[in-house]
Amino acid sequence: MEQPAYPARRPSISDVADAAGVSQSAVSKVLRGAYGVSAKMEERVTKAINDLGYRPRTGARAMRGRANLIGFEIPQFGNEFFTQIMAGANERLEGTGFELLIAPAHSQFDGQRAIDSLIDHQVDGIIAISPEVTPEILNSMARYVPLVMIGRHDTSDFYDTVVSDDHLGVTAAINHLVHLGHKKICHLTIEPGINRADARAPHAVRLDTYNTMMQDLGLTANVIFCSALESGAHSRMLEVLRSDDRPTAVLAGNDTIAIGALRALSESGLTSADISVVGYDDIAIASHPMISLTTVNQDGERVGREAVGLLLERILEKRSRSKHVQIKPELEIRKSTEKPPRK
Repeated sequence: MEQPAYPARRPSISDVADAAGVSQSAVSKVLRGAYGVSAKMEERVTKAINDLGYRPRTGARAMRGRANLIGFEIPQFGNEFFTQIMAGANERLEGTGFELLIAPAHSQFDGQRAIDSLIDHQVDGIIAISPEVTPEILNSMARYVPLVMIGRHDTSDFYDTVVSDDHLGVTAAINHLVHLGHKKICHLTIEPGINRADARAPHAVRLDTYNTMMQDLGLTANVIFCSALESGAHSRMLEVLRSDDRPTAVLAGNDTIAIGALRALSESGLTSADISVVGYDDIAIASHPMISLTTVNQDGERVGREAVGLLLERILEKRSRSKHVQIKPELEIRKSTEKPPRK
């Protein structure tokens, strides 16, 4: 019986590029499912990979040496909680010789493009806050560069996560409002993001917890979606205030949304005595006496420090097994929540 012909050496990425008639960077993009790859290019590269029996060299990045760069993808600049995370990350990097390279996504649905751009910049590791990138794509990316996802309740064996216990945070917030006597509690939030058994965005967990708790308490759920910007929350809250059956309390998806809601209340001549507002994150301005926002503290700076710590373990200590760190949030009770008005 004729023996199969095995290649004399292990095929390289340059061999695949030559066989497909494309550049090595194009092969790399196809391998990790990068943004902007055409179907025709993917077909050509995939055929070359299968024909040659190519397998990626997971140690290739280590062989080229370190760039001493940590990539950081964020969904938007206007959310101060992300600033807190970056401050914690930068603090943890002090004295390590590594620097942060920031890549903003243009929207919550644009995270893959931003992460791809960081990979193309040959960073040594990536921290990302992307609610919409699928685990399949993230797993593929994590084979090329150490990756830590922030906020995602994922169970990947390839990348790490740092997440707040969002179920506990929302539970504490609703229990506080119910204890004050509120029954008409709406949830003002953004579209929840990915929500699968193996991967859940933070707003998906918060939304599910809100719906479940309202049902268990025998109360009517009222979910109102808005944009991630303060201006979007402000305009949606003005619509809520004009409704015939307005709530007595608002649980906001984050503090940016909560502050937009507070601005709408103030412009309408209302205060916390009329409608209570609870935020999520505890950004710096939340504790300002003129704001005094009751909110769930996620300790953003600790989140950033933990994420960098996980990356440094991957980069410097060569840890390969994934870790999933969960942080316990705390409800900070301030003046934005009061008992509901008497009828």
